Amino acid sequence: MKYFWPVLLWAIIIGVLSLMPADRLPDMQLNLLATDKLAHMGVYFILNALWIWGCAKQGWLNTKTIFWGVIGSVAWGIVMEWAQYAFFSSRHFEVYDIIANIIGVLISLLVLFIFK
Repeated sequence: MKYFWPVLLWAIIIGVLSLMPADRLPDMQLNLLATDKLAHMGVYFILNALWIWGCAKQGWLNTKTIFWGVIGSVAWGIVMEWAQYAFFSSRHFEVYDIIANIIGVLISLLVLFIFK
């Protein structure tokens, strides 16, 4: 189970950054090429890649664990967007952020299949 500590720590970092007050974050455009969206892709790429790495190190890498990694990563992104909206009046629920998160997760799968 020690190989899953990086996933947990990264998810906590995502939570902290996602729930920071909006006045501390730069103002970004709402398109998928904005720095904000690229950051979302990168952060969720890393989250799912860490999950895949942990599963591989434990000898658990298979279709089922990959599926649950994708579901968990996407769900965490949706929960973070909802929490921003629910708890911070200065933050917004952004569908484009969720799309960027999903793209990052899918890119991690693409990398897995290319290098496996």
